[in-house]
Amino acid sequence: MTFEKKIRRGLGVFASFSGICLAVVFGLTLAQIYTKKEYDWLTQTALITSGRFDDVVSQSEMVSTLLLSDQNILTAITTLSQIQDIDDDYSSLYFDESYRTVRVGLNNYFTKRQFYRAIFYNENGVVIAGNSKRKDSVDPTVDFNEIHGISGLSYGELTIIPCHLDEWGKNHNQLILSVIKRLVGARMGYIEVQWTESDLTNLLLPADSAYHIFLYNEDGSLLYSSDKEDQTDYFQMISELHPEGGHLSTQKEVVAFTNSQQTHVTTVIVNHMNLSRQLCIQILPGVLLLLTIFFMIAFIYSRYSAQTLTRPIHTLRNVMEQTNLYHMPKITPDTEQYLHSSEEIAALYHSFFTVMERLSDSIEREKKLSVLQLQAQFDLLQAQVNPHFLYNVLNIISAKSIMDTDENENICDICSCLGQMLRYSTNNKEKMGTIRKEKEYLQLYFNLLKYRYEDRLEYCIQIEPDIEEEELPKIVLQQIVENSVTHGYSNTHRPLRITVTGNGRAGCWFLNIHDNGGGFDSDTKQRLELQMTAIKQRLSIDRSQVELEIGGMGLINTYARLFLVYGDDLSFSIRSDENGTDVSIGINVDIENITEDMYNDEI
Repeated sequence: MTFEKKIRRGLGVFASFSGICLAVVFGLTLAQIYTKKEYDWLTQTALITSGRFDDVVSQSEMVSTLLLSDQNILTAITTLSQIQDIDDDYSSLYFDESYRTVRVGLNNYFTKRQFYRAIFYNENGVVIAGNSKRKDSVDPTVDFNEIHGISGLSYGELTIIPCHLDEWGKNHNQLILSVIKRLVGARMGYIEVQWTESDLTNLLLPADSAYHIFLYNEDGSLLYSSDKEDQTDYFQMISELHPEGGHLSTQKEVVAFTNSQQTHVTTVIVNHMNLSRQLCIQILPGVLLLLTIFFMIAFIYSRYSAQTLTRPIHTLRNVMEQTNLYHMPKITPDTEQYLHSSEEIAALYHSFFTVMERLSDSIEREKKLSVLQLQAQFDLLQAQVNPHFLYNVLNIISAKSIMDTDENENICDICSCLGQMLRYSTNNKEKMGTIRKEKEYLQLYFNLLKYRYEDRLEYCIQIEPDIEEEELPKIVLQQIVENSVTHGYSNTHRPLRITVTGNGRAGCWFLNIHDNGGGFDSDTKQRLELQMTAIKQRLSIDRSQVELEIGGMGLINTYARLFLVYGDDLSFSIRSDENGTDVSIGINVDIENITEDMYNDEI
């Protein structure tokens, strides 16, 4: 099977799987949104309906509050509660002052406007009713003990009587919902406020006729229903759910409910619909359309992608086959276009070209580096073990020998130090040395200097043990120290104080050589920096042979050898003024940006 067919087959399988997953996710998302919208709408309707019914109960209770807030009405009710017997002629009570006072209170504008009827009655058989909207007069002979729901009602307690036929009306043909409150005090009586079922329906039922309302009392009794034919016990259905409210769905309806904290009445809103079927009707066409469009785009894209990907790969293979270490094939405009037709192929071609360049450069650099290492080794020996240095050491030995025989031991020490230094510096097998060995070699050099300068020389070597195994070209530290002694104190007679410090952190290390000599002027420093820039240019960019020579106070020789080893990871800095000179060497450290506190600590 060709690579193109594999790509097309792989893209086809991926597209099919992705399309199905996308359709499922899209469908589930739409279903979730649609379901949440339906539930939220029903829940909001239930909350609004519950609030409206709470207003019904609050307005009903307000009748009792308004009546009892009037002192005359309260006195009249108290007087009526003390009547022992009512004459056979009930009409005589109609002209009683207390009766008239209560009746006037029941017939106020608020009561007549809001409710179907407001009635006061007590255990003595006194019945006082306000005027009814329907002009249905009250039968005062009704026994209040036969009224459902008031038996066992405590003083001041309020109860809601489910929709029932009006027992007070003479015709007994009106369905009403009653809110009854028992007044506080023995035989004080009851105030009943009535709402017709039709008024409740107009007040509570949403505009959408698809919804139905069911109101349940705390004990699960049905207070009101807008659908008489639906005999489902929704209270039992929702009894196991959250007591404050929620929603559920069955195969036939969607139900939302809420429980009033004020009246403890549970309001249930029902929409008779099959939610699953409705979801399929709403969502399935969109899902199928999306899936069809996706598969068409995926098919076209797979063919185009397979052709686009394979052509550059074939071109790249041809270029690679024609390439060797010493020859790169000529790239035509058409080939260049194919190789850069996509970022991936262009990156592969660039990586291949870069690898070939690095390989070629590495071979060339290795050749030059071998020559440079030999040259550096020769220059190193010439720079460190020069006649002037040997002459100074021999003068020390000669001076010591002329002195008394007690100095013979010092002469042996001097010769021993010189021998160890020569052994280390002339060892051609090891072209690199560790900081620890450089530290030991530097200690030998300081020992020789002490014999010459004695108390005039003070030195300190403080290098952290953590970096002692790091490698650098041999005799770097001694060469810089010798440069300080030779040039830093040529024009001054101050005591020689030289400090060598070093530390490291997180894969990098830092060395600093400080002397308190007279330093050198800005022209000399500028000349050294220009020479180091030229050395870097020739070693890294021009890649030309560098003839290192002794001079430049030994710093150019040191910098060149360090740069050959570390390249751009090397940081080399020189600071000099009348108070002394600092030469800093860092690997993976930006010496120019080292904080002043760290620099002072190093010094």
